[in-house]
Amino acid sequence: MPSISSRHLALIAVLAAVYAMASMLPGIPVVGGGGKGKIELAAFLGPVYGMLIGPFTGFAAAWLGAFVGWVLPPGASGPWGLATTLCPATAALVSGLAVTHRVSKVRGWILASAVLAALIAGWYLTAVGRIAYWYPVLHWAGLAVLLTTGRWLPKLYDGRKSMPAAAVLAGYAGIVSDHMVGNLLFISLGGPLLGAPTSPEKLASIFKGVLLLSAVERATMLLLLAIIGVPVMYAVRASGVLKLRR
Repeated sequence: MPSISSRHLALIAVLAAVYAMASMLPGIPVVGGGGKGKIELAAFLGPVYGMLIGPFTGFAAAWLGAFVGWVLPPGASGPWGLATTLCPATAALVSGLAVTHRVSKVRGWILASAVLAALIAGWYLTAVGRIAYWYPVLHWAGLAVLLTTGRWLPKLYDGRKSMPAAAVLAGYAGIVSDHMVGNLLFISLGGPLLGAPTSPEKLASIFKGVLLLSAVERATMLLLLAIIGVPVMYAVRASGVLKLRR
């Protein structure tokens, strides 16, 4: 992991502030969400941060932004909101690693694959995961993307014309990593913090019932990344402001 310079710290602070402000915007209502579901507009920023400023600096910026968004109204109150600050940070880590050539002597896509594979394994280590064993289809798809295209993602990301494709592929892996962190947190903390059922069978039925909704949410986040995040990355590249990557 590279050392943190004053410039890194400044970027972390600025991007964290952007994330916190974005998290205050009204979410997109989710059809079928019982009137309560919404997609946070800031959700796509985690992968963007990881790709833009690197996996570790991006992790810090996304986590800090989510933390500030939790502290300030109308952030999610209580310990649950604090726990879920790990979700966008993990997305930044995975997407950032996916487009990084190497971390020390290890290829970035291998590390990204290892993180996502560990999260999927965590699902199957729970009783809920063994009942709803087919639920992580979106996450398996993300791992397949990394394993099949990871070797070329850093080079594609560095190219001007090929960057959008790399950003979408790496961004998808980050988005489903974010999602799996949330799933595992819900299984372990949903009962005491949210009053969710604690029975594995009941929890599994919940996950089975929201699979389609989860797919719509992730697709929406990926669309936001493509139509907002990619142009932002192009603009930042053209400005020459960021010279911290590979």
